Amino acid sequence: MPEILQRFYDNEAVQASDFEAIGQYAGGSLDHVVLDAITANAFYTGLIVSQVNPSQISVAPGRLYKSGPVYASGATQGFSLVNLLPTTVGKVVCLVAWGNEVDGVPETRNFDIDVATGTMEPQSHSFTRLRVCNLSLVPGIESAAPVAPSISTGNLLIATLLLSPSGIVSITMNGRRGAPERGTGGAADQGSRRLSE
Repeated sequence: MPEILQRFYDNEAVQASDFEAIGQYAGGSLDHVVLDAITANAFYTGLIVSQVNPSQISVAPGRLYKSGPVYASGATQGFSLVNLLPTTVGKVVCLVAWGNEVDGVPETRNFDIDVATGTMEPQSHSFTRLRVCNLSLVPGIESAAPVAPSISTGNLLIATLLLSPSGIVSITMNGRRGAPERGTGGAADQGSRRLSE
């Protein structure tokens, strides 16, 4: 698909879809830059996991990059592990991320419903579309030799947590999927590598 620039002309009867296309074309071009010049593989920035207490973690804001689109987590998030703690031995819990698009918060604005009379009417609509980085915990099976659970296709592993009955034993970030170093992540370096997770 070619890169597209929306054009307007004097005295044109502009359609609402024309203005929406401006954002779509610009967003698509940015997706192509990430996909072609940075990496086609999924990776994340930020999202640093910290232990708050023996059974709670916090995850810093960050972004998920996946085949071009960028999804953001704009605030620190907290997760309780109380209900996931093993009863006698050990358990591995994975923190994963995935992206989706949602409508922004609706706003009320005036709309011209009668051009001839200038009659205005308030209507509520969502004027933005958000790409959100979602986070969740995936628990493994309690075992004397615990292993990480399977991660669903489309999710990216952010961190692995080893738990004991008394709380968090260790937190290991997924460094393999951190931001690619300059000169090692672009298309020229990766050839035809595609998204594997």
